Amino acid sequence: MGTTDPILRVSVVSTGQVQIRPDHLASTWRPTLWWLLASRRWTGPRPINAYVIEHRDGLVLFDAEAPTCQAEQSSGQR
Repeated sequence: MGTTDPILRVSVVSTGQVQIRPDHLASTWRPTLWWLLASRRWTGPRPINAYVIEHRDGLVLFDAEAPTCQAEQSSGQR
């Protein structure tokens, strides 16, 4: 990142861990409702990360783990 780059630094912040069904990781031929109700397996712990971007105009917290359908949209700065 050069001196004219508006991004000064990017840091990773771990907010915890989660275990999910293996079918969440990759699509399978099984219908979603079926594997949600019938699956008895879980993955190992997987990290939940967020990213802090140090921009020349201020800090930005970016949570890459939330699906877009669940993300809240904000029109103002915080």
